[in-house]
Amino acid sequence: MSCNKSDVSSGNDSESTSKNVVTGKTTARSCPDCFNYTGVNFQGVNAATAAMMSHNYKTLNQPLLEIAEGVDDANSIWFSLQSLKTFIWQIEEAACKNGCPNAMKLGLRVYYGRYPENMGGNLSELDPNFAQHHTLFMVPTFQDELNPQVHWDFDPWHWGRPGCKPITMKEWFSTSDKPFDENNSLIFSIGEDQYFMNTNGTLSSAMNHGDLIPPYPSIGPAY
Repeated sequence: MSCNKSDVSSGNDSESTSKNVVTGKTTARSCPDCFNYTGVNFQGVNAATAAMMSHNYKTLNQPLLEIAEGVDDANSIWFSLQSLKTFIWQIEEAACKNGCPNAMKLGLRVYYGRYPENMGGNLSELDPNFAQHHTLFMVPTFQDELNPQVHWDFDPWHWGRPGCKPITMKEWFSTSDKPFDENNSLIFSIGEDQYFMNTNGTLSSAMNHGDLIPPYPSIGPAY
């Protein structure tokens, strides 16, 4: 979402506005849309250190994950910047609408996964070359009130109770292994085309996953 920037230390800005990326319309909002992070300390990672860690994975771990003779598993995954921004906005928007734009200490947990051999069902629109490849997905979290080392997985699209503490995914799964039936959860590997309707008015499930390298061309990555 495009928006007027607020200072990172500011609270709820009743005069904030946002420009909808689909319609282009600008509207007033009760929730802050984005912050200006100028001056916030972000140190990054040494490039040589990152290269060493990637080399360790490729030489020590990736050979153990060989799918078949001569078929390497993925060692990286690509997402568009727009899809990352949209995902984060969806989480913050849900928190704001439930009355806690600043109270929840939100985060993301990254899970490793592997596509099945049979890419059927809701994976049928994906590139069949993704089969059996290593992948990842991200799940929103909020920090436990008593133990700051505990971060609970939750689904902002299925809040479950009023107020600033949603039902955790652990609670949802304790009652059913498919708690939302066929409804999707706000889990990231979603490209921007997933949020914008196709010409026929449906969402593209094929864009619900990042690009795996390999099988996609490996000429771009440096690590």
